[in-house]
Amino acid sequence: MPDTYIQERLDSLLEIDAKIVDMLGKFSTLFSHYTANDRDALVSDTEEIYSLLGTIAIDLRKEVKAMDDNIGVYDNRDHVMILPIPVDQKNTVLGADKLQAQLQELDKLEPQASRVKVEPPSTRAGDDVAAVEVKQESTLEVKPEPEGDVMVID
Repeated sequence: MPDTYIQERLDSLLEIDAKIVDMLGKFSTLFSHYTANDRDALVSDTEEIYSLLGTIAIDLRKEVKAMDDNIGVYDNRDHVMILPIPVDQKNTVLGADKLQAQLQELDKLEPQASRVKVEPPSTRAGDDVAAVEVKQESTLEVKPEPEGDVMVID
C-alpha cells in the first residue's frame, strides 16, 4: 500500500500507542520492584517512564499540530482537508430534557413538591451556550397545628 497522508497519520498514532503500552508495562515492573525494595531498579524504571512520557507528549503535540495545519486546507501531498468541526459544543438541550423528565417522575411521587421548569437555551449557530436558565415556582401551604401555636409547613 503506498504511503498516503492518512496512512502516515495512522502509523504515527500506532507508534504513540505502542509507546503508551510500553510505558504501562514499565509501571508494572516499577510496582514489582517497589514491593521487592529494589531501589536501583526502581530509579531506573522511573527514569524510563519519564523518558517515555516526554516522548509521548512530544509526539502527540506533533500530531495535533499536523491536524491543525490541515484544517480547512489542501496543502498536504494527498490534498486531504480536515473539516473544521467544533468539539467544545455541549448538548445542554438534551440535559434539560432529561432533567425535565426526571422532574415529571418526581411530580408523580410527590405532587405538592415545588415545581421547577427548565427552558432549553438558544442553540443558534455561533451562540455560546454557557448555562441553562432555571425558573422555579414554589407553593407552600401553612397549616396551623391543632395543639398550640406550632405551625407545620408542607
